Amino acid sequence: MSQPTNRAALLFVNGYVDTTKMVRHLLSYTDYELDDTTTIAEAKRRLAARRYALVLCRYGIADGHGQEIIDYAWERHRTPSVAITGTLSKEQMAALVTQPDALRGVLSFPFQLEEFADMVASAIGDSHFRTVFQPITCPECRGTGEILLLIKREYCLKCGGTGKLPPRPKARPVKILP
Repeated sequence: MSQPTNRAALLFVNGYVDTTKMVRHLLSYTDYELDDTTTIAEAKRRLAARRYALVLCRYGIADGHGQEIIDYAWERHRTPSVAITGTLSKEQMAALVTQPDALRGVLSFPFQLEEFADMVASAIGDSHFRTVFQPITCPECRGTGEILLLIKREYCLKCGGTGKLPPRPKARPVKILP
């Protein structure tokens, strides 16, 4: 668990290491922290100890269902959530949540970078968050919008180039009120 700082944080409740690495890498382009856990019990402990800007939560978790965390985060601090699922449709997921205002969106695997950015930006109310994930131009083929983000690196889907890509701007986190 990361130590609380003055930066806004997102809590990611997820049981898959690769997905956590990908989300952590995406957030490395921002000024948001990522705090992650794999269990409902630990997520509840963290939510009791700290306010988060957003909860990203897998629906299927080893010790239960994501709806429990979504509802708990909303009841505790009115923290919005985005559900991530590979098995349920957005409609099915929305129907399972007992606090409709808590669920700000559902991402279905596999999801696009822009979809992730739009969903998180909308859920936390930070329009600048989207700008970090805008398409960038490949310096090798000059193709725009076809850059695939992988863990620790990006490469162009058009030419396969991994050349020196231009830096992305940093997103400024929203202030979390106590």
